[in-house]
Amino acid sequence: MTVGQKHDTGKLPYELLPLSGLYEIARVLTYGARDKYAPCNYMYVENGKSRYTAACWRHISKHMQGQILDNETNMPHLAHAGCCMFMIGALNYPVQDCHPTTGENVRMDLVPFAVLDTVVACLPANTERHAEQTLEAWTAFLCGQDTLPLAIAHLLNWIEHIRPQHTGALAARVA
Repeated sequence: MTVGQKHDTGKLPYELLPLSGLYEIARVLTYGARDKYAPCNYMYVENGKSRYTAACWRHISKHMQGQILDNETNMPHLAHAGCCMFMIGALNYPVQDCHPTTGENVRMDLVPFAVLDTVVACLPANTERHAEQTLEAWTAFLCGQDTLPLAIAHLLNWIEHIRPQHTGALAARVA
């Protein structure tokens, strides 16, 4: 029997990426592109980094106060915060090619993947300190350190961790 080869030593471990967290962020990006703004509108917002930083804090604050889902979208506040972090990252790496959004599917192509490689490189080991570590890395980024990818990595794990709460909160809101 022939044994196949795959030369992937030293490549980023994308299998560690919490896909449900990324999916939630893609849902928020799809909503923004389809229902509220336009694809990649964030690339053209005046003072975008500052405004998305403020929006990220608002969404994290709402989540920390116990409001799991955003009132307007019924999507997790943490997914909105992750969206803001990705947008700030995309403003640092403006290579995204955007296309008009059509159809009902979640558009994974709206996620600024230029940022994703640096996020995957920072994915932490399993931990129960997602909230604390996200806030530490986010605060360090705001103080001038290059920790945005680490903040996003922790946030993706945090979203993954709260999914049972998110499902329960959505069911309670629909009932």
